[in-house]
Amino acid sequence: MSAKHVLLQLLKFGVSGLVGVSVSTVLYYGLKGQLPDLFWTVLLYRFNAVDVGFYELTTIIGGTVHFLLSKVWVFEKK
Repeated sequence: MSAKHVLLQLLKFGVSGLVGVSVSTVLYYGLKGQLPDLFWTVLLYRFNAVDVGFYELTTIIGGTVHFLLSKVWVFEKK
C-alpha cells in the first residue's frame, strides 16, 4: 500500500467517525426533551440513570453508524 492510499483511508475513517458522532449528538439532543414524564422517571432523574442510559444508547447507535460506514466505505473489499 502506498502512503497516499493509507492517508485516504485514514481520512475516510475520520469522516466516518464524525458522521457517527453527529448521529449520536442529533439523537441525544434532539430526543432528550421527549423522555416520558412519569413518576418513576422523576425518581430515576435524581440519580441521573435515565440520562446516562439514554446517552449510552445514542452513543451505541452512533458507534454502529461509524462501524458500518467504515466497513462499507473505508476498507477495500477483496
